[in-house]
Amino acid sequence: MCGIAGYWWNGKAIKDIANNMALSISSRGPDSSGLWVSNEAGLALAHRRLSIIEVSSAGHQPMSSRCERYTLIFNGEIYNHRVLRKEIEEITPDIVWHGQSDTETLLTALSSWGIIKTLRSLNGMFAFALWDSVEKSLFLARDRMGEKPLYFGRSGNIFLFGSELKALAAHPSWDGKVNRDVLVLYMRHSCVPCPHCIYEGFSKVPPAHFVVIRNDGRSVGDPQCYWHLAEVAKNGSEIAQKSPKASSELASELDDLLREAVGSRMASDVPLGAFLSGGYDSTMVAAQMQAQSARSVKTFSIGFHDKRLNEAHHAKAVALELTDARMIRGSGVDLDEYPCLPEPEGKPVVVMVARLLRDKGAFEFVQAAQQLVERNVPVNMRLVGSPDLGNPTSVSKHDLESWKQAGVVELLGHVAFP
Repeated sequence: MCGIAGYWWNGKAIKDIANNMALSISSRGPDSSGLWVSNEAGLALAHRRLSIIEVSSAGHQPMSSRCERYTLIFNGEIYNHRVLRKEIEEITPDIVWHGQSDTETLLTALSSWGIIKTLRSLNGMFAFALWDSVEKSLFLARDRMGEKPLYFGRSGNIFLFGSELKALAAHPSWDGKVNRDVLVLYMRHSCVPCPHCIYEGFSKVPPAHFVVIRNDGRSVGDPQCYWHLAEVAKNGSEIAQKSPKASSELASELDDLLREAVGSRMASDVPLGAFLSGGYDSTMVAAQMQAQSARSVKTFSIGFHDKRLNEAHHAKAVALELTDARMIRGSGVDLDEYPCLPEPEGKPVVVMVARLLRDKGAFEFVQAAQQLVERNVPVNMRLVGSPDLGNPTSVSKHDLESWKQAGVVELLGHVAFP
């Protein structure tokens, strides 16, 4: 996992601002960082790196193309990058690679083939930003299934983008006004559905799409789709109907596909492992990894002292058969852990809020918030609902106002739970 961030406007690009944006997501890339700034264009690109493939400086980002037309920042991994290298070498036999990184492969493909052909050729998880200095265009792209996050939008006269919202919030122009319509979607779905964002003026790049930005970030094009899951499924169904196969043959093909998929994800210049819950999916992945590894695969599982929550015995049974296991045990809701959670909408406490409101009600939720405040943990929670939250621990409007004054809760009005 790496992190990318940047901004574009019609003024001078300031390195310190880009660096602060990158620092805010340093947990995504603790190994190194990089900046690229064009004062002529008013563009700044920042990168935080977690080194997996080509751990040397040959994989450092931002990375510029040989012709110096393109500059790339990239988060993710291209599983078929060695295949793509061979295809590039067939077209350009005299090409000299600087290293073995998939970043260099991706950048060379983009420079040689263009954005659409390259995106359709990629097998991987990724989010990237590509600057074309000739066309004065910025491209933002995301992988087929949306595994890697990428937010973008405008705050005032600044175009911002990044892997996490807190990278955008690190820019001085950040407004951060909550979009109330999207907030209702969050309460309905327990997530913010794509392409929406919890903040006004911002969106997520949809899976299997890219966006083109021009004119100093003032012209933001509509997301363009480069791969259609529905079409792939339809074509597969038509082929299956025309040429039906026996169950045993299909099972064999599935095993081959799973083996290839897992094997391609094991390419790494650093040690790797797998999360193991003991369920079907993680057991299958661990088994496929072990079948393709000369060493015992390290697996990591989480167990709970509460027997109602604990599934560690399933993971242990699998680990004894397959792998070198590691077990982490927890006690359930532990407030010390919540501030370190990933931030799907820019606020780590959102997971705690959702769970406490669901499981215990508003009173315990506010108690937890007050504990965080007492520990000097920055808290900016928002409680949405009517004065009576509809459970035995519901609270009065007076209580809500008191919590607001105490700085624990910010009221956004009375939006009914869908």
